[in-house]
Amino acid sequence: MKITNPLDEILNNETKIKILRFLFRTNAEWNGRQIAMQIKRTPAATHKALQVLHKEGVLILHNIGKTHVYTLNKDNFAVTDILKPLFEKENKILLHILDIIRKGISASKVRKHIKSVALFGSVNYKQDHSTSDIDLAVIIDNIKFKPMAELLFEEIDKKISRDFGNALSPYVQTEKGFKNRYRKGFALIKNIMKSYKLIYGSRLETIIWPLKS
Repeated sequence: MKITNPLDEILNNETKIKILRFLFRTNAEWNGRQIAMQIKRTPAATHKALQVLHKEGVLILHNIGKTHVYTLNKDNFAVTDILKPLFEKENKILLHILDIIRKGISASKVRKHIKSVALFGSVNYKQDHSTSDIDLAVIIDNIKFKPMAELLFEEIDKKISRDFGNALSPYVQTEKGFKNRYRKGFALIKNIMKSYKLIYGSRLETIIWPLKS
């Protein structure tokens, strides 16, 4: 392993980063072709990156029959003390953002009128880029509380924008309005219902199809 600035060799291109992220996430042995398929890189580019990471001592290479397989070298200082904490923190970025949102709602006066908050869009699909908004569906019980809800999320947005550089984009609707838009086939509502992550309150299905007592 390069002692002076070892990350210059270990994290100097996207393929290496994707390989390491994948191996930390799966914590298993994989051959080069499997890794290339999982990280959506060419076998040639993946093989080249694997060779460098092995040379730097970050990966262990051994044979199973005629197949070369790679795994993380958990005795390596860079793996245990630098890379593992790095990827663990990276994996918790969204969880930290959602925790800020939940705490902001719980501390607000309008919280009892907020029925659901759900993440949707590119961040939920893990297809976001550096300037992507964080799309939220915010369902309230009465239209008169919409200004208060919007003001609340403006305040939450200030902290998230400062800490992460991404803006909140809340889509605020009443329960009745959300249900009506779904029944009328609004594309945005349909897309939200296809895939969302509940952050706060009740699942959106219970708003569209409330249980009858």
